[in-house]
Amino acid sequence: MLEKLPKDLTKKVGSLLQLAMICSLCFYVFSKLSTMGWETIFNNLPTHPLFYCLFAINFILLPLSESFIYRRHWLTLFSAPQRFLPALMRKQALNDVVLGYSGEAYLYFWARNNVKQDHKLSASLIKDNTLLSGASSSTLALFFLIGFWLMGDFDDLLNTLPEGVEYVGGVMIFSIMIVILLLLFGRRLLKIKAPEISRITSIHIGRLILFESLQVLQWSLILPEVPLAVWVGFVTTKMMITRIPFTPNKELILLGLAVSLADFVPSPEAAVAGIFLANTLLNQLSNTGVFILMYFSGFRSQKELEATSPKDS
Repeated sequence: MLEKLPKDLTKKVGSLLQLAMICSLCFYVFSKLSTMGWETIFNNLPTHPLFYCLFAINFILLPLSESFIYRRHWLTLFSAPQRFLPALMRKQALNDVVLGYSGEAYLYFWARNNVKQDHKLSASLIKDNTLLSGASSSTLALFFLIGFWLMGDFDDLLNTLPEGVEYVGGVMIFSIMIVILLLLFGRRLLKIKAPEISRITSIHIGRLILFESLQVLQWSLILPEVPLAVWVGFVTTKMMITRIPFTPNKELILLGLAVSLADFVPSPEAAVAGIFLANTLLNQLSNTGVFILMYFSGFRSQKELEATSPKDS
């Protein structure tokens, strides 16, 4: 039935659904922040310089860590190695601002024109890395959930989520399934060898732990009175929400989550909102800056434009 629909129609419907989701999310966030008072929120924006330094480190962390993963396979195959890190930054920007996994699609088309390798091998490596990244994140979220359950704080975590049981149950099932699938069928699902699987997984887990630790430090600088367990709970909730595939503009979703959780943080709502609003604005501006800089620096060559056009899809 669905396959009989014109491709243009399904694309338009998908785009409209994404737009509707973003608009409803913007309305929710705007109304929530308006209730708190915009002037109060802006007066509570972080002023500590280290807050912005930590953001800058976290912003570059994913592209930098993935450069270590891909360079081992592509280092001698680059036609333009200086374009590699910018390509990974663009991939991150697409995933954060546009649509989840759109960055992986972009990286595939970029590799077709900049890596002297069979494009099927490039696609396989990107797929393997994406699976291992998802498995690492899901496993870490699962460990956090188990930790909350062992400490008796599981009910508090559920209370921070709308329809909490469904979200937690969903992420637990998702996490367990991914880990089991990779353990049982890793050799069939993944083309890379076992030592490389261990290396890539270690990089992803190390990056996730460092990223979340720096983010908790970032929040604690501004609101030191908030218990560590509260921030860890938010990190866990955030990791569960971001496991949902193909979500448009994850930064807006996280801001919506943050303003929803403000009631559960033992600090003024405006101060909590100020932290997360600052993070969201910084992310949006930084990712937009990546797009603008690469456009004006001529990063997208004619070949890349042709490769990413609909006719190649």
